[in-house]
Amino acid sequence: MSLDKPPIGKSPIEKVLSFFEEDEIAFMNKVYYEVFDPYTSLPVLYAGSGGDLEHALILGRNLVFFESHLPQENISEITSKIDEIGKIRNLKKSGELGRGGKIIIDFDIAGVNFKLTYYAEDATTIGVKSYPELESGIYVYFVKVPFPKEERVGSLREPGFFGRILSKIEVGGFYFERECPLTFKISSSKLGFKKIASGYISALSIHKNAMGNLYKKIRRVDNLQELIHQDYQEM
Repeated sequence: MSLDKPPIGKSPIEKVLSFFEEDEIAFMNKVYYEVFDPYTSLPVLYAGSGGDLEHALILGRNLVFFESHLPQENISEITSKIDEIGKIRNLKKSGELGRGGKIIIDFDIAGVNFKLTYYAEDATTIGVKSYPELESGIYVYFVKVPFPKEERVGSLREPGFFGRILSKIEVGGFYFERECPLTFKISSSKLGFKKIASGYISALSIHKNAMGNLYKKIRRVDNLQELIHQDYQEM
């Protein structure tokens, strides 16, 4: 399923703003205008997404969600939000959720076409198992509150997984996080990233005042994995 060519001058941001808390609107607008590229086919990967459609919509049109906790509830929440501000063109299931299967939703918001692929899998298997949507690289890697919701899933900040994911981000792409720091001790520039913006982004978390941070990948770093392991051990 390919995305339609985006219509000139169309933007979904005004529709999406209705879902945001008042305190985060200014930051979400900034992130949208920094990141959203209607012409890239590379995916936005959202690990631990739950049913949080709205924060992904400001990042791109090709969305890939990973969330193993309560998948049916999450899909119901996602489709309800689409129905509220847009229109579902097609929804299909391929295989069994939680066993490598996925849900694919093709939908429109404000005349702009989106695709969302939902996997009920442990995101830390990315780079170990094959997921075709991610094979050509990632435009944005997005994570909020990275702590596992189930004992059977891995940590999104485990250095081996984290290094694999950052390596998949294309130069010119982005890492967007809340409570999942890019580094602990070393500078972000050592990993080939530059911080673009910080601000409030809502999340279900005990850390009420935690900020979101947006980083842009400005260059490739050959020893990225080594640096991430070193930084993790020194925190």
